[in-house]
Formats: sequence, C-alpha cells, structure tokens
Amino acid sequence: MAPKTPATMDPEPGARPHVLAAAMLLSVVFGSLHAFSALMLPLQSQYQSDRASISFAYALAILCLTGGVFVSRWVVPGLGARAAAALCGVLGAAGLMGVARGSSLAVLWVGYGLVFGGVSGVAYSLFLDRAAKALPASPGFAIGLVTAVYGAGAAICAQWAAWMLKDGSVSALVQWLAIALLAACAVAAAGFGSDTPTAAHQSLHAGSGPKTPAFGIGFFWVVYFLGATGGLMAIAHAVPIVDALGRADDLAPLAPTLNALGNVLGCLGGGLLVDRMGPRRSLLVPVAFLAMSLCTLAFTVNPVVALAGLCACGMAYGALISAIPLVLRLRFGVAGFNKAFGLVFTAWGSAGLLGPFAAGVLYDQTGDYRLGLALAAGSAAAALGLLWMAPDLFRSPNPETAPPGSA
Repeated sequence: MAPKTPATMDPEPGARPHVLAAAMLLSVVFGSLHAFSALMLPLQSQYQSDRASISFAYALAILCLTGGVFVSRWVVPGLGARAAAALCGVLGAAGLMGVARGSSLAVLWVGYGLVFGGVSGVAYSLFLDRAAKALPASPGFAIGLVTAVYGAGAAICAQWAAWMLKDGSVSALVQWLAIALLAACAVAAAGFGSDTPTAAHQSLHAGSGPKTPAFGIGFFWVVYFLGATGGLMAIAHAVPIVDALGRADDLAPLAPTLNALGNVLGCLGGGLLVDRMGPRRSLLVPVAFLAMSLCTLAFTVNPVVALAGLCACGMAYGALISAIPLVLRLRFGVAGFNKAFGLVFTAWGSAGLLGPFAAGVLYDQTGDYRLGLALAAGSAAAALGLLWMAPDLFRSPNPETAPPGSA
C-alpha cells in the first residue's frame, strides 16, 4: 500500500466510494456460496443421499469458481463491468432457482456447482478489480476490505439460513437467495456505471506478463494447496462437524457463522501480517494456527471447543488467502503478479475439490470427521515444513526494493 502523503490524504485523487460500495455489495452476496454447510443436512434429507454426494456440489462449485476466475480475464474486459455484474446476477439466480425447483442430485450439481460456482468466480474477479480501481491510492486496503466482506457474506447467509429453516424448507430459502442475488447484482451494476469494453485479444496481451520461475510458482502452489485443503473442508462441513459430536442441536447452526467471522478477521489481518512480519512469516503464522486448529477439531469431543476451533480455523484460513496475493506480488513483482496469481490460484480450486469431497467420503466410511480432519491437519503441517525449509524462495527479484524481513 502506498504511503500517505499530503497529496494522497482523504479524499483520495480519483477515489470513487460508490464503486467501492457496489463492489462490497457484490462481494457480500456472492460470499453466500460458502454458507453451504448450513444447507448440507437439509439437502441430504431432501435428496435422501449420502454425505459425499451432497458435498460434491460444493466441491464442484469451488472448482468452477476457479475456472470463473481464470476466464474472467476475457469476460470482464469484453463485456464491461456493468454488463458482467448483470450477467452474473441473471445466471447465478437461474442456477439457484434450478436447485430450488429440482428433484435430483444432477440438478444440485449443475445449478449450485457448475452455474452458481462458475459465475461466482467471474464476480470474485470483478469486485476485486473494481475495488482496487475505486481507491487507486490504496488498492491494498480496498482489496482487503472486499475480501473480508466476502467472508461476512457467508456468515450473514448462514444465520439467515438457520432462521428460515426453522419454519421453512430449503427450497424456499434457495429461492429467496436467488432473488437477493439478482437484486444485489442489479444495484451493483448501476453503481459500477458505464465503461468501455476491451477487446478480448487486447486483454490477453496486456495480462500475458513476463515469464515467471516455474519452481517458485510450483512451491507456492503446493503450499497454498496443502494449507487451503483443511480450511475449505472446515467451511463446507462446519455444521455437520459440530452436529456429529452430539448434544449440539442449539450450537451447530452457529458453526458457519463463527467460522465465517473468523475468516473476516483473518482476511483483515493477513495484509497487516505481510506489512509487519514480511512475506515468509506472514504465511508461517496462519499455516501453523491452521494445523493446530484442525488438530483440535479432529480430537475434541466437546461441541463448544469445536466451535472455537472452527473460528480459529476460519481466522487462519482467512489470513492465508489474504496474504498469498500480497506475497506473490512481492516475490514476482507487479509485472509478473497476474500470471503468478492466476497459476497459484488453481491450487485453491484443487483444494476445494479435494477437501470437502474427501471429508464427505471419509465420514460415510467411518461415521465421524476425525480421520478427515487429522489428515487435513497433517496437510497443513506439511505446508508449514515447506515454508520453514525454503527461506530463499521469498527473496524479492529486486533486493533493493524488497521490504524489511522479506526473507
């Protein structure tokens, strides 16, 4: 983040608060994708299916979200921000309406996983881009803010779901979510205003960037994959994890909210960790806490302790996903960031496909979450070991401009 000078004190030159507000609205409504654990048990009852089959809908949504982020480099410039936001609203609402009115697992997988997940990826890229441009003098703060709001969207949706499901059906809940999504995207599109679409080939040429070291990309990919797997597993199964401990009828609905609130705090703190501790330590700290919180979840028999563990897990995971883009920007430079982040982000999608689905499969085989969570804790511990053994991979390509403690 650029230092404040008299020329950049609020109001910032070129700052557009209404665009930032529109980006935050888009962020909060698409954050509802990650409140899936609040829907898992009702959906399992509605479809009379096993846990793994229901979990696959969220795993597929994460995979398609990753694909949406990847194709957004052409979609958003080609359509313009206003049209892209409107299209996300229409397609996302259509996918959710299909889920609400469907009666088969295939409809759930297509509507929630393929459609809602895919447009969520485009929307994710869109609101990050709009937020950075809304505060050109403080893009880091703006991106951290909308990332935190994204987690808040999951918390809000989880509590809304718990309230509606007391007296209503999951179909009615999903229909209302579709309506809210469509309305929010319409308001966000109006807030973004008109812009000039860019030819797809121009966008591709502008984002191609210089070559980046394959080994460095591979290292951060593996670390991100190993760390994010457990975090996404906890997000997808938060309610069932607490419910499986028994005597938790009144506590289980709090699980996704506490996990999401922890995620919000972690997202806000991730950037501060990079500024205060340097890139390597800013990853070591959240990955260490992630391993400890997953280990706690694996072996506790107390629902209250499990809730605390889910909150801590959310904080560690939020700090990790917030710090990774900033670390990559420092490591590969501004010119190489887009390519590096695009490649490393596929690790998040791969973790989202494996973590939630594997947890469902292992639950169906063993009857509890202990083995799945223990394996996730071991995965985070492996990421911690890699970070500990490779300090040289955090050195900036330009040591003269690297921040203190960058190694």
